[in-house]
Amino acid sequence: MNLLKLLYIALGTVSLGIAMLGFIIPGLPATPFLLLTVALYMRGSKRMHNWLMTHKQLGPYIRNFQQNRSVPLHIKVYATALMWIMVFVSCYFFLNHPIIEYLVIASAALGSIVLIFFVKTSRGKPT
Repeated sequence: MNLLKLLYIALGTVSLGIAMLGFIIPGLPATPFLLLTVALYMRGSKRMHNWLMTHKQLGPYIRNFQQNRSVPLHIKVYATALMWIMVFVSCYFFLNHPIIEYLVIASAALGSIVLIFFVKTSRGKPT
């Protein structure tokens, strides 16, 4: 196995770890890291790519996004609500500088606009 493939596998594994943390830690986005993991595993290891694509929980969402370029409605609602909850918690409890608070709120607003208006919505659960 060449060094580049090992690098793809290592980076994919780190990305997968961050994605898994994103499922646990509110505010840390899981989806971009999961999609990055797919791309890295695709270049590094067919076996690991196939494992991820056929994973019971993650596989259907990845395949749905790859095939339809869409996100299920319930995921959009969950992600948007969780993001805004964490923005308000962060601004209220942890941030004490108005400019930083405005930047966090503006980033959340931009993320919401992109998710709601520019990412296609699919109905129902992915298969």
